Parts: sequence; C-alpha cells; structure tokens
Amino acid sequence: MIDSNISHQVEEARRVVRSDPQSAVLLSQQLISSDLPSVQERIELLLVNSRAHIHLGQYDLGRPMAEQALVLSRGTGDLTLEARSHNELGIYHFVHHEFTDALQHYEAAERLLLDLGDTAEVARVYVNVANVYQIMQEAHDSITMYERALDLARKVDDKLTQAKVLVNLAGMYRTVVYDPDTSFECMTAAEELYRELGDKVGIAKSLVSLGIHYLADGDYERSLALLEEGLSMRAHGAEPNELLLNYDGIISALIKLGRVDDARRRHREILDRFSTHLNDPSLSGWIKASTVRMLLAEGNVDEALPLWSEVQEWLLARGVENTLVDIEEILAEELAGRGEYEESYRLLRSILNKRSTIARERAEARLSWFKARLDLKQAQSEAEIERIRNVELASAVGRLEELHRENDQYVAFLAHELKSPLNTIRAISAMLGTDAEVRDNERMDFAREINRISSRMFDLINQTLEVSKHRLYRAGSLTNARTVWDHVIATMKAIAIAKKIDVVCLCDSAQYLVVSAEQPLVTIMENLLSNALKYSGEGSTVTVETRLKGSPARSWFVHLSVTDHGPGLSSDDKAKLFRPFETLTARPTQREDSTGLGLHLVQRTVAMLGGRIWCESDLGQGATFHVELPLHVDEG
Repeated sequence: MIDSNISHQVEEARRVVRSDPQSAVLLSQQLISSDLPSVQERIELLLVNSRAHIHLGQYDLGRPMAEQALVLSRGTGDLTLEARSHNELGIYHFVHHEFTDALQHYEAAERLLLDLGDTAEVARVYVNVANVYQIMQEAHDSITMYERALDLARKVDDKLTQAKVLVNLAGMYRTVVYDPDTSFECMTAAEELYRELGDKVGIAKSLVSLGIHYLADGDYERSLALLEEGLSMRAHGAEPNELLLNYDGIISALIKLGRVDDARRRHREILDRFSTHLNDPSLSGWIKASTVRMLLAEGNVDEALPLWSEVQEWLLARGVENTLVDIEEILAEELAGRGEYEESYRLLRSILNKRSTIARERAEARLSWFKARLDLKQAQSEAEIERIRNVELASAVGRLEELHRENDQYVAFLAHELKSPLNTIRAISAMLGTDAEVRDNERMDFAREINRISSRMFDLINQTLEVSKHRLYRAGSLTNARTVWDHVIATMKAIAIAKKIDVVCLCDSAQYLVVSAEQPLVTIMENLLSNALKYSGEGSTVTVETRLKGSPARSWFVHLSVTDHGPGLSSDDKAKLFRPFETLTARPTQREDSTGLGLHLVQRTVAMLGGRIWCESDLGQGATFHVELPLHVDEG
C-alpha cells in the first residue's frame, strides 16, 4: 500500500536496489504507476527500477525505464538526473556490446557532472568507462580509469565506489597484469570495505573473487568454502554472469575434491536457474562449459565431445584460455582411462603447448604493462620539465630533481618486479627438460623456446637496472678513457672473430682524462661496439677511432667514432634512434637479441658526462656513431 510519505518510499526503494532488487522493482513500479511522485521523484524511481532490473539481468525490462528517465530529466532541466540517466543508458549499451554508444552516454554524463562539480557521480561514471575498456581489451586504459575512479572516490570518502573499483582492479591484476599479490590485496581491501558498509551483495562478490583466487592456487577446500558462502548471500539473485562465475567455481572445486555428486547437484541448479538464458550468447557458453565439465567428471566422454567442440569456439573467442585448458586436462584423463592413449597423448601435447604459450604471454603482458607505466611516468616527467622551464624559482629546480629520482626508482622497481614471472618461465623450462612423459625432441624445443624468451627479457632487466643505477655526476675521479676503451675492445674481439669481422682501431697513445668513474665509459664503448658487430655482416670491418678536438681558446674534447658497414639507418629509424624500447627496421645479421635500451643508455650516459652523441648514416651505407666528451684540464 502507498502512503503519503512518498520521499520515504523512494528512499526505501533505493536502499534495497542491491540487496533485494526484486522488491525494489515491485515498490518502484507501484510508485511510478501512482500519481503521488513529483517529476524528480518519478525520475529517481525510474532509475531505481532500471538498476534493479540490471541486477536481475532483465535488461529488456529495465532499458525503457532509463530511456524515460532521460527524456523526463531533459524536460526538467535537472542536470544531475540527466547525467545519471545517461550513465544508466550507457550500462545497457555496454551489456549489449554497443561500446561506441555506451562511451557516448558516459561522455555526456561526465561533461554534465564535471560542470556540476559532483565528484562522487563522476567516479561512478569512470568505473563504467573502465568496464568498457576492459571488455575491449584495452587493459592499460581500463586500469588507468579504474585508478582515477578510486582516487575520486577516496577524496569524497565514497566507500561503496571504492570497494567496487577494488574488486574490478583485482580482476584486472589477476587476469591481465598477472600480478596475484596485488590482486589479492585489492580483493581483501574490497571485502573489508563491504563488511564495514554491511553490503551483503558486495561481500558476496568479494568472497567469490577470493574463492576464484584460491581455486587458481590449488587450495580447493578454502576456495569452496568462500564460493559457497558467497552463493548463500545471493538470496535475492544477482547479475547472471556473476552468478554463473560463482557456480562454475563451486563445480570446479567440487570436482577437484572428488565430490562429483555434490557437483552434479550444483549443475542441476544452474540448468534450473538459467533455463531462460540458454539461448543468450553471452551466457550460454558458460552454461555449456559447465555441462561439459560435469559430463567428463561423470565419465560421459561420448556425450561431452560434441558439445565440447562448440564450447571450445566460445571460450577461444572470449580469451578464456585457463578454463579451456582445465577442461581439456579432464578430457585427456578420461580418454586415457578408456584406453584411447594416442588421442589422450595428442591432447596432452596440445595442453603443454598452450600452457607454455600462456606462460610466455603472461610474462610479456606483464612486461608490456610495466613498460606502459614507465612510458607514462616518463611522459609525466617530461611534461613537468616543460612546465617549469620558464619558472625562475629554486623550488621548481628541486621539484625537477625529485621527479628524476622518482623516475629512477620506478625503473628499478620495474626491473625487480619482472624477475618473478621470468623465474616462473625458467621453472617451466626446467620441468620440461626433465619430464619423462614428453618426447626428447619436444622437451628440448620447449626448453629452448622458453629459455630464449627469458634470456631476452633478463637482458632487458639488466639494462633497465643499469639505467636506474647510473646516477652520474660531474664531480668525481679522473679516468683515462683511452685505457678503459682499449680494455673493452680487447674483451669484445672474441665476438668479432666469431663473426669473421675485422675490428680496426685508429687510436693514438694520448691520455684522455675524463671526470667519470670507469663504468659509464665502459657502457659507452660496449654498447656502440656491440651494436656495430650485431649489424655487420661476415667479412666486414668495424672501425673505432679516437682523437683530440678543441683548442686552448675553448674546451678540449675526446672524439670517439665507431663505424660499421651494416644496413644503415632510414630517416624514420634515425628519428627514434635514442628512444627507449624502440624497434628499428634494420635487423642484426645473426638474429642477435636487442632490448632497445642500449643506445638510450649511451645517450643518457654521455649527456650526464656533459658530452654529446650523434649518428651519421644512409640506408644501405652503414653507420657511424660519434661521441664527444669534455676532457679534464689541469689549470695548474
């Protein structure tokens, strides 16, 4: 029954929209049908009704409510309600994978809310934008937007939005960045916030995320307990995709624990609960995957195989490789149990290939993520430098130095963080090198491939660390550059001999005293000569020349040049020559690895020593790298 205190009932509908969406639908619909609400209250009720339908997965029923809300809000001139209506409609476009339309609505909502200064609502819009980027597999943009939303939510102490963002970030760190530690931190922080708020829906979501985390770690008992608790808290339903994820995790854990009867009971619940979603392309794949998993656990291989072909295509299209491999392992065991050893062996080989690929892709994705973060830090640093160039204040100089320190610390952190996934790859290669179940030639191929990748990435780590540790300074000890460079040339002649390259030194016997430690001078010669040897063909010549330049009227310099007769550089290559992580069109003659950091490191080292570096090259005519370093002059 409707009473006259309409504001109280509107607030009640809003209060239960997450915990009891069905009741929110009934109450809001009853109020909308009456003549009691004002126009603004009617818009609020339409938005509540829409959101409740979203939580119930009834998108076709909820979308007209959001559309009505937008029309009415535009008529009233209430910009806050108009923005919220845009945000709501964006969600409907999102669930139907209409991403361009979704982003347009979110952009309209953001524009209105920024003008109003409503930080809390802006944060919620940013969460939805991040969701779009996540599904579009634009991981860096998605995580960046989630972080922006989290910062805003913290500024206004919006704990519910904070918790939602942390849950989403946990998923991104687990499945995209492959950083389980950070993912776990986000999940536990989200659970604490939801419990503080008493939000049972949020607590359930956090429990499911934690359960999936422990399932991946092989702690099936703890995983099952968390997933069961999460499911029990969804008494009034949940969004279908979230509920399916919950069920799928429970069934997987039960099968792993050998509790097939309990798994069968949960699978029947899925079929009963989602009987109306069997033709929904966004959900049917999960339902069928669960069915295949159940059939295999029961030993019904013949019944599972036809369905499995269909499920494979669905999982591959959505990039769910782990679920694919998990089910294939069960299938391989069942085939072996039926005596179909050849087919089981073929499938196990395929699984081994996929796990190797997954491990490699995870490591490279993690590298790509940290590289993007480094690029962002560098871009921010460069922008800050540009901003303060024209500011003649001592505090600006101090800030610049602080930014450089932060940048160096971040590079060191990047390299340190990458060692963990690399160690994982090496552990896999060691296992493949000793596993008696894999044929010798296959085992060696896998081991070589993974070790090749890990070696290349470890080279990158070492050079990144070298960038970080070169805190060079003008004051310091005097070093004879000639002595250092002679030593480097001598140590690298073995590489030249192996490639049948003649290294010609045109160096006089003068002392070139430079204000520097030995290592920076080693870095300069080692990288320039190494590059020359990489890009030079068999039987060619590399020339190293040093000479004195300058005059008493001005400063004296040591001029170093390294010349090769390799493929030379295009104008595009020369433009990006000294940028970190850049890939050139020219390739080493024997496919040697190149991290893309060597010349950047040389340029940085030369600059810190007060010198300059440049390159002269034409495509097909080889290249000459020139370095000039200021010499120490004894004023006595």
